[in-house]
Amino acid sequence: KHQKYKVLLFTSHEEEKDIILRLIKELFNYNASVRERKLGFEKKINYEIYISSRKLAEFLVNEIEIPSGAKSLTIRIPLFIINSKPSKIWSFIRGVIDGDGSIIKTDKSYGLKVPSGSKDFIYDFNNLMVNLGFNSGKISQERVNLWLLRFNKKEDIRNMYSLVYKNREYFYERKEKIWKQYI
Repeated sequence: KHQKYKVLLFTSHEEEKDIILRLIKELFNYNASVRERKLGFEKKINYEIYISSRKLAEFLVNEIEIPSGAKSLTIRIPLFIINSKPSKIWSFIRGVIDGDGSIIKTDKSYGLKVPSGSKDFIYDFNNLMVNLGFNSGKISQERVNLWLLRFNKKEDIRNMYSLVYKNREYFYERKEKIWKQYI
């Protein structure tokens, strides 16, 4: 039986699509295809980056420890990340924050928020940050299948920023600009 392999990545920002395509090409020598879809009320373009490589799919499952199939409610931080050297861990953290995190500043406070459908991922991420010397964040369940980790200590957020963007080869400029204006 012939199996189909596919890995999908999504972004609604053209410059981020280009970064992802470049990264896939540099790391795996693979040219991913892109589909444009208009989504949401305003019909904003969303880029669907499509990889149909058996070799790459098996690498992600076997070496990177990303399970196949639906995983948004069950994903965990892979042990190889937790056991990596700090520069690799900070690259992972940058990827999580660039992909799903939010930097928020109001008149009364500011913070970093990381959402996930996976309670285990949120607890893993919090434990990772504590192991790196940061104060524990606040974990809450916002609604069914949505967990949120918040860091609100100004000093922690400043220190996170300096470490997240210290050795940056791949990052989303729009996220870094938001951090910079609040630091």
